[in-house]
Amino acid sequence: MVHLLFKLFSNYIIIYQQLHVIQLLEVFSNKMDKTIILKTWKQFNYIYLDTLVKLKKISSTYDISKLRFYGSDKKKNVYRMFMIFKLNKMKKKMN
Repeated sequence: MVHLLFKLFSNYIIIYQQLHVIQLLEVFSNKMDKTIILKTWKQFNYIYLDTLVKLKKISSTYDISKLRFYGSDKKKNVYRMFMIFKLNKMKKKMN
């Protein structure tokens, strides 16, 4: 009886983990490569919340790294960086 309950519980956990990884792939697949998502999922021992936080950090870093600097006007470039920083900060507060 105990063995049967353990097996049912183990199957439930596996299904639950699969649902979480699918959700992570849906949220972040347009922001980064799927292999990064899956490696992060494995790195954090299949723990959804830890993986979610790490992927949010990675995706915000990707957003900043895509910034292009046009021209040599330093004031405009500093202003662009400041605005991107503020937008990322607002994104984090929303999530």
